[in-house]
Amino acid sequence: MSYYPDDPRNRRDDGVRWQERDRRDPWEQPDRPAKDAPSLWGPAVVLLLLALFNLLSGLGGLTLGVYCRSLTIDEFRETMTEDDPNALEDAHDLGWSDEEYQGFMVKLFCGGGGLSLLAALLLALGGLAMIGRKFYAIAVLGAITAFVSPGGCCVFGLIGGIWSLVALIDPRVKRSFT
Repeated sequence: MSYYPDDPRNRRDDGVRWQERDRRDPWEQPDRPAKDAPSLWGPAVVLLLLALFNLLSGLGGLTLGVYCRSLTIDEFRETMTEDDPNALEDAHDLGWSDEEYQGFMVKLFCGGGGLSLLAALLLALGGLAMIGRKFYAIAVLGAITAFVSPGGCCVFGLIGGIWSLVALIDPRVKRSFT
């Protein structure tokens, strides 16, 4: 280290003199460009809301599946024919017994609930990645998941997914992710 301020040995790799290093803001992140990058708060909040809808839908589906599984076959018949007396006729026309139809309903509710919980996880991670501007691929995956999320309203999911994807495609936004 030299005592002369303009000596090249006093510069770090990024060109900042050693004497100036201590004067810089310690919270500044020089590797993150994009003070000009558009805000991602709107699309991120939409993804987080869709994650909440999917979480509630998934928990509801799992609860219905467990409830349907806990019913005896007589209680299942009574529950299925409560509103529509011919509800089990369609299953019988397909050659299913009441036990097989009950098993199908349990699998349908639990499978749909599990998919909704998986979508909720992907949407939440995508929204958080957009807020923190980290993990660009996860943010894009969350935006794509919004299109097909089973627990979100179809129109709301499409709007949120398109908005998020259009915002993420912007080159300034891409550069702002670390």
